[in-house]
Amino acid sequence: MRKFIVPALVLFFVLQVSAVNFSISSSCEDYETALFSISNESNAHAAEPGFYNLQVCAEEVGSTGIKKECEDIANPVLSFYQPDSGIAHLSAKDDRNEYVLCSKKLATSVWKNCPSGSKPIVSIYDSVENHIAEPGIYDWQVCGAVFDDVTLAYNFTMSGNKTFVANMEETSDNITDTASDLPGYAAAQNSSVISGVVGEGSPPHNVEIRNESGRVVIKHNINNQNNLEWFIPFTRGDYFDIENRLGMIDSNEFLSKFNPNFAFELADHILVKVSLELTQADIANYISIGPGIHNLVIENQGDSKVSINATEE
Repeated sequence: MRKFIVPALVLFFVLQVSAVNFSISSSCEDYETALFSISNESNAHAAEPGFYNLQVCAEEVGSTGIKKECEDIANPVLSFYQPDSGIAHLSAKDDRNEYVLCSKKLATSVWKNCPSGSKPIVSIYDSVENHIAEPGIYDWQVCGAVFDDVTLAYNFTMSGNKTFVANMEETSDNITDTASDLPGYAAAQNSSVISGVVGEGSPPHNVEIRNESGRVVIKHNINNQNNLEWFIPFTRGDYFDIENRLGMIDSNEFLSKFNPNFAFELADHILVKVSLELTQADIANYISIGPGIHNLVIENQGDSKVSINATEE
């Protein structure tokens, strides 16, 4: 019997952030995004953009929105109580209030003095939740920064002779590559298994793979124009199995498959077979049903005849 030894896996992020400019004014510039609005320069409430006359604006944060739940991979960065009522308090803790400001690129924290790489957005009366003011008026600052760079680092052990592959380029040595026309990936394979990082989203992806003291180290750089979704396969097969899935990953079809995987057959349809053993009986009719939920009725019609009917729920 062939045995596979599962490697020790270590996964971590390296996040690079940079300070971004925030301002409070009656309207945001074309190159700015309105995060929310406040009622006054001090002792204020917060609400959705445009509710109050003073807008809290930010540069280079992309699209944002105040919702009950963030969609896709957006982060909850600030929370609000009734942002459309004009009586909202604001908190940097997303579990404090029902509504959250969602953003894919903005990160926030609360400090008395903003750390390096961040700038104050507004100040709040205490460190958890209270009224709002311009930066510096209250002791606690809500500090903001944007993600410039995200690196997914992944390392594991793999026995035997290894082949390194990055974006269809194969080598036995360290490799660095940038994909410009496909989802980026980096992987290591031996005679039995392959493992690595496969990125989903708009190219380019920078990938690096190297042998480091007997361990395979993979770094997958995802710039701030890409979403932060990826796959980490550990499977039998080789890098051709990964490449066979790149089209589905790029078109967001991969996860819609039944039992999505890299090295085994993907089923387009789920076939359900039902067998019925009848003695001394004839089937009086037949039916054909499509996808959905159905009630199947088997009825004895007498004279050794059985009918089968279905109704859709």
